[in-house]
Amino acid sequence: MKTFIAALLLISTQAFATELDATEALLNTLPAGSYSGISVEGDNCSVAVQKLSTGVNVSASSNGKTKSYEILNGSGYRWNPGQRLFFSSSITRTSDSSSENFIRSIAVKNTTQYVVVGNISRTDNGTKESVIECVINL
Repeated sequence: MKTFIAALLLISTQAFATELDATEALLNTLPAGSYSGISVEGDNCSVAVQKLSTGVNVSASSNGKTKSYEILNGSGYRWNPGQRLFFSSSITRTSDSSSENFIRSIAVKNTTQYVVVGNISRTDNGTKESVIECVINL
């Protein structure tokens, strides 16, 4: 009986130790759907989360601007389910510049989520950041 319980504990521990794919972690944090919210400036904004065959696309819009980021299956990410925190980015580099596209999201309250979709461009002339920030109700 002790051997059976030990084997059961070992199997269940390994099952919970399996890390989720980036798309699954994102969808656990921010389920697929369309959400309305308020930007940090107090304007109306929206976030759309769409599951694709290649991953998940997240689009955020506010004041006529839209930013999108696609998390591909197998992408790198950071995830903390207790805080409903998710972060993923992709960086493209050339000899004299770099560009980073990203999504980050963290819980504000039990049913409220802060979502940022944007990009940062770095060149010899400096750094430019362009983001859409939206606080939504799940």
